[in-house]
Amino acid sequence: MEESLAGRLETGLVKKPAEQASGESAARSAPARELPDIGLPLAPKGSVRDADQLVAIEFRALVPNEAAAREIAEASRHGSDCADAVASTSGRGDLSWQVLITLDMIPKPETIRDNVELVALFASRFGGRADGWQMRERTGAPDPGHRT
Repeated sequence: MEESLAGRLETGLVKKPAEQASGESAARSAPARELPDIGLPLAPKGSVRDADQLVAIEFRALVPNEAAAREIAEASRHGSDCADAVASTSGRGDLSWQVLITLDMIPKPETIRDNVELVALFASRFGGRADGWQMRERTGAPDPGHRT
């Protein structure tokens, strides 16, 4: 059975010390104040969701280079809960690459927070950071869920 995103990324963190991560310098820990706020409602107003229904939630990370983005995307794709993981340019000068990781999960605040923190930790290994999350419709259209 495949591991979830959390399992895959944690395995990657254990196997790859910060000093060895794609030739990047030692990692810095992401302070909690830099993590996106997840205190807003999980579902759009007027929407009723079954508490045990899987939904697609997209987590974003910004990193300084393509190698880091591709490594995070590849590790994420192997998770059993990963629907998609895409690396692309971000259009930013300092953190020029982004990773969009879409997980099929039950939208519980503690699970979302854990995934945001895990993405932040993994991205920080490459000099990057988490850049929020949002709920996605199954059709791929954005849901007016939470964005940071």
